[in-house]
Amino acid sequence: MSVTPQDFLDSAKRCDLTGGEVVRRNAVSRAYYAAMHEARTLLPPSNERQVFRGSSHEKLIASLRAHYRKLVAGRGDGAMIAGELSALKGDRTKADYKLDSSVDEGFAKYSLRRADKIFDASRRIKALSTKVE
Repeated sequence: MSVTPQDFLDSAKRCDLTGGEVVRRNAVSRAYYAAMHEARTLLPPSNERQVFRGSSHEKLIASLRAHYRKLVAGRGDGAMIAGELSALKGDRTKADYKLDSSVDEGFAKYSLRRADKIFDASRRIKALSTKVE
C-alpha cells in the first residue's frame, strides 16, 4: 500500500493535541513530512536538488527557491512554500530534537496551519500548470 503527502497531513490532524506533549510533537513532525513530500511533487524530476549543499531537506528548500525564482506562474506561491517549509522544518527540529523545549497545543496548531498553507499553495501551482498544458 502506498501513501500520499495528504495521508501524512491527515494523520497529523487526527492527533489529539490535548493528549499530551508526545502526541503534539508527533503531529508537528508528521505535518512537516507531509509538507516536505508535497513540496517535492512541485519540482521537475531532475537532479536539481543535488546542486545545493546541505541536508536533503535543505537541498529541497534551496531547489524550490531556485526553481520558482525562474518562473512567472506560481512564483509567489513557490517562494511562500520554500519559506514556510523552512520554518516548518524548524518546528519539526524543535519537536523531534529539543526535548527540553515545550511543544504546547498552540505551537502544534500553528505548525499544522503552516502545512495547510503549503498544501493550498501547491494546489494553486498545480492548477496553474494544468491550465498551461
